[in-house]
Amino acid sequence: MNPSKYNYKIKSEVLADKHKPYVDNYDCGNKQINNYLQNQALHDIDSVTHIYINESNNEIIAFVTLTCSAIDFCSSDGLYLSKRISAVEMKYFATDKKYQHRGYSSVDDTNKISDVILDDVYENTREFAFKNVGASKIILLSRPSAVSFYKRHGFKEFDDNVFCEPLNSRQNLKAMYADFYIEVYN
Repeated sequence: MNPSKYNYKIKSEVLADKHKPYVDNYDCGNKQINNYLQNQALHDIDSVTHIYINESNNEIIAFVTLTCSAIDFCSSDGLYLSKRISAVEMKYFATDKKYQHRGYSSVDDTNKISDVILDDVYENTREFAFKNVGASKIILLSRPSAVSFYKRHGFKEFDDNVFCEPLNSRQNLKAMYADFYIEVYN
C-alpha cells in the first residue's frame, strides 16, 4: 500500500489502547460513527476494528469494523430458507473528514484515499476468509449517499426476490453485498 509515487504512506493496525490519543481526534462527520470508534469499538467483543493511519502525522485516515455474519438464501416466495452461506459483515467503514474525497496519488487524483483503503479492506478480508473461515461474500449496510461508492467497488444491492434480508434494515440504510472472487492456490 506504500508505493513511492503516492503522497500518503498508510499503515493498517488493529485498534488498541495505544491509539486512544489519535481516536479522540477522529471525525468522519457522523456523531454516531465517531462515538462508536471513540467509545465502543475497542470493547466490541463481536467485531474487530482496523484503523488506517497516515504515517507522516499519525492521524487516523479511516477505519473499518468487521464481524462474522451469514446470508440466508430464500425461495422466490421468501417463505422458507433454502441455503445459508457464511459472510463477513462490514459493520463500519468511515473516512475522516480531512481525507474524504482526497486523491491518493500525486500523479492522478481520480483514485481517492477511501477507494484505495476499501480495496485493501476487500482484498485482506477476502484472503482471510478464503484461508480461515470459508466466507464467500462481504455484506454491509450503506447510507443512500454511499451506494454509488460501493457499487464502484463491485457491491450489489440485495434483490428481495433472491435473498432474505441479511441485516436488520435501520435508518434507511441499504443492504449490499460483494462476492469474494477466490483465487485457486496450488
